[in-house]
Amino acid sequence: MGKLTKLGIAVLTITLNSFLVYRYAPGVKEFTSKAAEPKHSSMVQKANLLSNDSLIAPTEPLPNPITLASPDEASKRLYHDSTALIASCLDKLHAPKSKQIYTWIDTNGIRHFSDSPRKVDVTTPISLAGEIAPDAISVNFIGHEGHYALRRDIVARINKSKSIYEKILPSGLVKPITINLRLIDDGSDYRNYVESQAPGKASTQGIYISSLNESVVWIRSDEQASRTAVHEAIHAMNRHWIGQMGRWLNEGLAELAEDFDYVYSESSNQLPFSALIKASHKEWDKNKQLYYVSAKSYVSRLFAEDSAGLSKLLLAESENGCNELSYMEVKDALSIRL
Repeated sequence: MGKLTKLGIAVLTITLNSFLVYRYAPGVKEFTSKAAEPKHSSMVQKANLLSNDSLIAPTEPLPNPITLASPDEASKRLYHDSTALIASCLDKLHAPKSKQIYTWIDTNGIRHFSDSPRKVDVTTPISLAGEIAPDAISVNFIGHEGHYALRRDIVARINKSKSIYEKILPSGLVKPITINLRLIDDGSDYRNYVESQAPGKASTQGIYISSLNESVVWIRSDEQASRTAVHEAIHAMNRHWIGQMGRWLNEGLAELAEDFDYVYSESSNQLPFSALIKASHKEWDKNKQLYYVSAKSYVSRLFAEDSAGLSKLLLAESENGCNELSYMEVKDALSIRL
């Protein structure tokens, strides 16, 4: 056999052996092309904790002032929503599977024990939570969308919203919570993400997805995104601290926190209080503007004129499990007539 033939066989043998070792040897992986990065990293990016104490110096200028929508434009805005509304039962996150015994002390100092929640009325004593510690609420931004100034404003507004609960939240209900915020600046990406997690809710501009404990916000403008983020953050607080509650109260508190400068004034453009309390979710969805305006109006009035009554409602809802207070139960807890 010629030298060239022997050399060719040797080269072929070495090449074949190398291929077999590479292909089948343990621990050896095939090379693959890198998968294309998603357009928006907020869909997959690991959460990054951000609070007032951990904010770094801004690397970009503050945004230009945002002009608020006129009343006509505001009436056409997309409303927020919460998947809590379509779940059969939520109650509080991490609550016991069943509340087997309730205990409380009445106005005469007598402790009561029962297998059902107490009847809360105007005589029920209330002890407020008072100052809520700064570390009781953590704001966690998922992904990288939303610039520094917007995130800073959202954190400041959420911290400010604590002042509402400090005046009405019964003691014992506060526990450390994390508010997970996903900001998305592309409308198509927002709708796709919401539809994938909460089908049928993609027509909103913000939503709290209870199953993920995640508030998702579509950034249409800085001012709108900041207000919407606070609104959805309130839904997260309500879910953790109070649990299942009437939609009018849940949305009314969120609307109040979203608009701190709102001053209550009675308007003819609102539902009778009884109609608001008794309304079904289907009725809400038919005319969201009317129901949101009415909820904000009544909760704002209670906050200003009967904060003790509002506290009693939160206490009753917190002990009421998956049930929501009836109109008569709400009425009994208030000291003013709406």
